Amino acid sequence: MKKKMALMMALTMVLLCGCSKKEETKVVSKDSTLSVSESILSSVDDQKVEENDVVKEFDHSLVCDRWADSGSFKMYTSEDESFDFYFDYSIPQIIDDTEDAKEINYFIECLYKDMHDTMQKASKEGQITAQEFESTEWFQTNYDCYWNATIASIVIYSTGYYSSETRYNVYNYDFSTGTQLSNEDIFALKGTTGEKFAEGIRRAAVYSTDAEMQMFFESEMPLTEAEVWYADVADDNVQLMYADYLLARAKTVYNDNINEFIPIYLDANGEIQAITHIYNMSMYGEAISILSPKAWINNELMTTSGDLLSVSSKDDGLYLTINKEEWSDSSFEEDPSFDFTKEHKIEGLYKNYKDARISWVGNGNQPYILLLSDDGMVSYVDVMAGISSGYFSAIEPLWGLESIKAFSESDDYRIVGENNDGKLIDVEDALYMMLNCRCARFEKGLLNLSNVTRYSATVTHNESGKDVEYDELIGFTDDKYQLFVRESYKKENYEGGSQVGYIYFNGMNENGMVFRFYIVGEEGEISGSMALNVYSYWDSDLADFVDGAEVTWLGGFDIFESHGNRVALQSSVG
Repeated sequence: MKKKMALMMALTMVLLCGCSKKEETKVVSKDSTLSVSESILSSVDDQKVEENDVVKEFDHSLVCDRWADSGSFKMYTSEDESFDFYFDYSIPQIIDDTEDAKEINYFIECLYKDMHDTMQKASKEGQITAQEFESTEWFQTNYDCYWNATIASIVIYSTGYYSSETRYNVYNYDFSTGTQLSNEDIFALKGTTGEKFAEGIRRAAVYSTDAEMQMFFESEMPLTEAEVWYADVADDNVQLMYADYLLARAKTVYNDNINEFIPIYLDANGEIQAITHIYNMSMYGEAISILSPKAWINNELMTTSGDLLSVSSKDDGLYLTINKEEWSDSSFEEDPSFDFTKEHKIEGLYKNYKDARISWVGNGNQPYILLLSDDGMVSYVDVMAGISSGYFSAIEPLWGLESIKAFSESDDYRIVGENNDGKLIDVEDALYMMLNCRCARFEKGLLNLSNVTRYSATVTHNESGKDVEYDELIGFTDDKYQLFVRESYKKENYEGGSQVGYIYFNGMNENGMVFRFYIVGEEGEISGSMALNVYSYWDSDLADFVDGAEVTWLGGFDIFESHGNRVALQSSVG
C-alpha cells in the first residue's frame, strides 16, 4: 500500500511559483542514452576512485540532467508574423538500477519528453508554428536536488507559456535502499506524524494568507477616527470584500487542500518543506507556496473574569472552562445540554497567541474572548454561541484590526490595543461593530445562497422504530426580512413544515465555514453548529457547473443527520 501511495504521489501535479539555486553539482550528460553502469563508471574514471566508494558516498552526480538545452527560434503566429521565442530547460534523471528509480525516471519522461522533443525540433529548424507549439505546455523547466545523507529530494519546477504559474513535481529517493520515500516514510524519519505535519502547514498557510488581509485592512478600512470606522463598516461592499476574504481563507485551510498527502521534500537542512495552494480574495485565485510547518507555541496564556470564565493554553491549543456555580448565579441562564464538567477546546485557531482578555459587549452585555496573535491581529470567541450550539469556534481575524502590539485597559476599563504607530484602538468598539452592523447579504454571501435558493439533502429519520425519508432544506426567506429557514418534508406524502430563525458566521475549521443557527417552529427552539464547504461541480447531464456544498455537524441540533460525517448538499431554486 505504501508503495502504491508513493507512486501515486509521484504523479501529483502542483501549481505555482518560486525556485531556488541548486545545491548539488550538476553533471550535464551529453548522451542521454548512457546506461546506469556506464554513468557510474564514467564518474569513477573522472574522480579516480573505486566504484564501491561511489556507492558509499552517493556522489551527487547520481542525480543529473537527462535533457538540458537553451536557445531560441522563431514562433510563427501566421505566415507573415513571427517573434523570437526563448527557451531554457533542464530535466533530471536518477542514475540507479532499481525499479523505483526506473519508475521515477519514467514518470519524468512522460511529463517532459514531448516538451523536449518539440524544443529540439524547433531549435534545429529555427522555427515553429503556434499550432505546433500548443501541445507544449511547459517550456521553462529546471530542478533542485537536495541531499540528506543517502536521500535525494528532487524538486522540478516548470513555468508555462500561456500563464505565469509554475508546476512542481517532487520525488524523494533513498539510494541506500533503492526506494522512493512516501510522505509516511519522511514523517517517520523526522519523528512526526501526518496529523502534526498538516497542523503545522495549515498554521503556516494562515499566517501567509492573513498578511494579505492586513494590507486589505490598511487600504480599505483604516482605523484613524471613530467616524471613519463606522462608515467603513456600514458599507455593504466592504463587508462583501471581507466575506470574499473569509471564503478564500477557508479554502486555504480546508482539509482537501492541506493534509498529510500533499507533496513534501527535505531541504538542504533536512527540514520538511510542503507545497500547497494559498487562495486569495481576488475571485478565489490561487498561488502556490513552499511552506515549512509552523509549530504551536504554548504561551501559557491564562485569563479569568470573576471566576466565571477562564482560558488556558495547553500543548495542543487553547481551552475554555466555565464555572457552573458562577454561571448559574450570574444573570445568564444555564443551558441544560451544555457540559460544564470539562474543558472545551476552542476550534478555528491557527496562530500563536500572546494575550487573552474577556470582553462584555453586544446585546445583553454577553461575554466574548479576545485573543491577540503574534502577528498583531485579533480573534474573538462568542461564549454564549458556544454554549447554545455545543461548539466553541473563533472568528479570526477580527474585522479591521491589524498591527496590534499589546492589549491594555483604558481609564473607563475598556479593552484597547496599541498599534505599531503607538495609537490606541478601541478593540471592544471594533468587536461591537462586527457583531451588530453586518449587512443582510453577509451570511448569504458566505453560504452562496440567494433568497430563492436552497441547499437540500435526503435524510432518513427514525420515527417510532421506523426509518422515514425526508427532504431537508436550508436557505433564506424571500421576503424583506431575509431570515434563515429550515424546511423538512416527508418524501412519501410531502407532509412537514418550516422553521424560521437566524444563522451567523462563527469562524472556520478544516471542514469549511462554521455557522451557528437558531430556529423556531413546531418542534420548539432549536440551535446548533455546522461547517459548510461551498463548491461548484460539473454536471454532465446539464453540461454546466452546478453549485453545491458539503455539511458537517459540529454540535447542538443535527439538521442533516450527518453525525460528524460529510453530507453532500444540492443547490436548487425554491
